[in-house]
Amino acid sequence: VIKFLVQNQEEKKSLHKKENWEFLVTKRSVLARNEIIRIKAPFFKI
Repeated sequence: VIKFLVQNQEEKKSLHKKENWEFLVTKRSVLARNEIIRIKAPFFKI
């Protein structure tokens, strides 16, 4: 039972890390997209 709990805890940890990583990646890509839009925006206005 203890082994299972430890394993479960590890799985949760890695899952949490993965979610955090995915969140950071999406956050970065959104920020990058916003940067691109901000750079292109003046050209679109003309």
